[in-house]
Parts: sequence; C-alpha cells; structure tokens
Amino acid sequence: MQLYSRHLIDKGISLPHYAVIRVNFAWYRKGMRIPKGYDLFFDYPFKRRKPPQPEFTLGEAIELASKLDVKYFAISNAEDDMESLRKLLPDKIKLVPKIETMKGIDNLKEIVEEAETNLIMLDTDDLYLDSGSEYKEYLDKFNKLVKFSKFYTDEIKLKVLRTGGVVFCDY
Repeated sequence: MQLYSRHLIDKGISLPHYAVIRVNFAWYRKGMRIPKGYDLFFDYPFKRRKPPQPEFTLGEAIELASKLDVKYFAISNAEDDMESLRKLLPDKIKLVPKIETMKGIDNLKEIVEEAETNLIMLDTDDLYLDSGSEYKEYLDKFNKLVKFSKFYTDEIKLKVLRTGGVVFCDY
C-alpha cells in the first residue's frame, strides 16, 4: 500500500490510480475537499499531545468515514483498548493502530489482537520524541516483535506502514 497525503491533490500533483489517499484529521478542517476516485485512509489524532488539535471529534470523523466509504481508519497513539475503538467502526472499515510511543510498542501484541488487524502504522518521529535516548532500543524491540512474535504468522502477515519520504512543493 502506498499512502499519499490529501494535500498533494490540492497542489495539483498527479497520483497513480492505485494511490490510497490519507486524510490526517490533525490538519483537516470542516469544509475541506476530500478527493474522489481513490481508496481513502483516515488518520485520527487520538490523544494527541501536540498541535494542531483536530476540529472533528472522533465520533464525527467515524460518521464521515462511514458516509464516504473509507477503507482504513488509523488511530494515533495506540497503546491499549483497541477493542472498544474497533467496535465504534463499521465492519467494512479496517482499524489501523498507529504506534507512536514506548507503551504502544510494549503492548503491540495486544493492540494487534484487539484491533483484529494485520495492518499497523509506525510513526518513528513521534516514537523518537516519546523515547528519547531509548529510541534505538525501542525501535529494535519493535522490529523483533514484528518479525518473530507468534502473531506474525503466515495467516496474518502483519504489514507495517511508515513514512517513506516527504514531498516539498511551492508554498
């Protein structure tokens, strides 16, 4: 899967037909255009500690996701209690836990099981902010968990999404 920011379309950048458009609710404001013709991936900044804060409540974002036939719904700062969050989403929308903290890595097995998913996001920048000098230790722990834990089986094939670069364009 390749996620592309909704902002790229706003800037007139052509995207491949297989692109999945990410709408980050930290930056998305009511009335902004959501692209059509692509699979949609909503990224909700749950328990966000830094600005900007979302204009939409979690419930409003889920309601919009249901109306727009969104395929994926990421929850930031996934650390625990994915089961209750999963139950808020319609069955047709896949919950994607976004791992950004040491606690999220420590609870990765439970997060994946409760979310009933084979897809997670890793935000290495926020993990670095959360872990500081322990960053390498936690990134190594994350990599070992993904590769060797019992839930990384042929049936599940846990997929990890992480940033693969940034696009800079005219302001």
